[in-house]
Amino acid sequence: MTELAIRVLADEPVDERRLDGQARALADDLRAIGGLAVRPAVAAAPAGSKAGASESIGYLIVSGLLSASTVGAIRDVIVAHLARSRGRRIDVKVGDKQVTIEGASASDLSSLTEHLTELVSGPGQDE
Repeated sequence: MTELAIRVLADEPVDERRLDGQARALADDLRAIGGLAVRPAVAAAPAGSKAGASESIGYLIVSGLLSASTVGAIRDVIVAHLARSRGRRIDVKVGDKQVTIEGASASDLSSLTEHLTELVSGPGQDE
């Protein structure tokens, strides 16, 4: 099962509460896609700290069987989210490969789908 790390980024300084709200809204939208599990990313506590692990603000982990139709649905959700929240961009990462998505026009959607498909089905991902 492939895991995507998704990070919501702001172009301008923004408070953590607002960024967290944006990530949670995106998570809710992604959960509407069947067959995906969406959860906040968890940051490990610093070495020697008594604190436990905590959520990483703006980061999501999406896992599931990522078929071509699911990748297209993820793309559509991200593009719609970006259209609603101007001035934002979203990083999608699998392993050490990453795609950054900034608002996309209709003509960009095919290319964006190719990039996301390559990201989730690259070498070693189809086992």
